[in-house]
Amino acid sequence: MWIAALVFTSVLIVFLMAVFFLTPNMTPDQRRIVHFLFPLLAGFSTFFLGGSALLEFASGMAQGAKLSLSATAGVAVFFACYLYPPYFLRLASAGVGSFTEVETGVEATKALLKSPVPTNVDGVAQRKKFAKELYRNCRRWSQVLLETFDKAGDRWVRQGKAAATEMSEKQQRDLMKLDYWSLESNSQVLGFLKEDERFRAFADACSTYYRMAIDLNAGVHGRIRDSLYGETAHTGPEIAQEVAAWKERVESMLHPVTDEYQRLKTTLGF
Repeated sequence: MWIAALVFTSVLIVFLMAVFFLTPNMTPDQRRIVHFLFPLLAGFSTFFLGGSALLEFASGMAQGAKLSLSATAGVAVFFACYLYPPYFLRLASAGVGSFTEVETGVEATKALLKSPVPTNVDGVAQRKKFAKELYRNCRRWSQVLLETFDKAGDRWVRQGKAAATEMSEKQQRDLMKLDYWSLESNSQVLGFLKEDERFRAFADACSTYYRMAIDLNAGVHGRIRDSLYGETAHTGPEIAQEVAAWKERVESMLHPVTDEYQRLKTTLGF
């Protein structure tokens, strides 16, 4: 048995090194697979290590339900590594402020809003952590939207309405996968922030930002799609003017989130 455990330990080390150095920008599907394989290998390798392991975990769920878990030995290590993987494997941390496309942004936002709220921790410190991650996520969404609107406008000018419409449709399909309204109503993170009066306005500002971003993207998609069937030809300056208006809207949507975050930093000191 110890030989098998040694093999799994060796494979685990090589596996993590390969993931870290060879795939710095994993796709969402790759990240999900790696996120499962890492704790599986860690659990198998525990036979090679001396001592014992015990894990007890409790978390609140939607609609007041409670989730409790107790495990020992390899199963404990498996769940510990699955719930708290290295930073470069965590969906939320890996994507909260570093995604570059709508598709990966959707995965990052889902992971963040679905994050469990740890129990037996400093409530204020945990809320500060979530607030920081939400602010980074909103800022990154703004940057992604600005970049994609620029690309759509450029494609509209250089390749025509059909090419711009194709790009816009893909972005809209990717964004709709977020299913934000369901995500918002069941998010432990947003609910946890709103339980504290000091964080409630910030959480509300983030919720409003996400809704407005979805509505704006849908409006831009509709505008580009409708132009495909119109007879009027749009000149480069006209398209540039429309893109500028979209980008101005993105920047104005982020202002309330930034204002509330700065207020939190000033009043709570983080």
